[in-house]
Amino acid sequence: MKVHIKNVLLKKLDYMAVQKITKILCVSKEIQGRINKFYHKDSEIFPSGIDPKKFKTGRYENYILSVCRLVSTKRPKEIVESMGFVKNKNVKLVVVGSGNMRNEIEDLSKNYKNVELKGFVSDEELTDLYANCLAVVYVPINEDLGYAPQEAAASGKAVIGSNEGGLKETVVDGKTGFLIDDVSPEKIAEKIDFFANNPKVAEKMGREAKEYIRKFHLENTFKILDRAIEEVTKKN
Repeated sequence: MKVHIKNVLLKKLDYMAVQKITKILCVSKEIQGRINKFYHKDSEIFPSGIDPKKFKTGRYENYILSVCRLVSTKRPKEIVESMGFVKNKNVKLVVVGSGNMRNEIEDLSKNYKNVELKGFVSDEELTDLYANCLAVVYVPINEDLGYAPQEAAASGKAVIGSNEGGLKETVVDGKTGFLIDDVSPEKIAEKIDFFANNPKVAEKMGREAKEYIRKFHLENTFKILDRAIEEVTKKN
């Protein structure tokens, strides 16, 4: 009972504090909607942004790259299981990341010859993995925005993503990648097969992605921050 009362009080104090804020910046439309719903306040989108100089475009080799924490909200199990449904047996899945599902994912991956777990890798190796993959798969549950789709696009790679949260802002379905409704291993496999069988399309979508993601470059997102600071300064 005491814990419940404390939570109610903290939520009330939090709500009251937010009402006094002059301007709110948030990383995506997904978060903008939550702010409006729970705080009844308007906000401006300020994407976290990426530095394109940290990425490069290399070859389009026959592997799909997954970069995510191995936790349930990132759906790593569904990603690995998708390789059991992939028909093109020449394509491989390379998984980068670690988390509390690491042991489970390691055991699961033993069932598939076309899955390679990398765990943590250096920034240099990650850059190379992005640069030379065929495409990237990233299917989290209601992600706020997500760095992987931005990093993939900056590397000239298309994304297989979930049609949820911030990915609806970083991936243009059918143009810079694919967004999947009701994510399942079978649906992920279908898109992996598409890219494996159509590498030229993967390359074309990757070029589109690299161009589209420019608005998420740090130099552009900082302009939003500078303008917001100027507006608040003038008001005060």
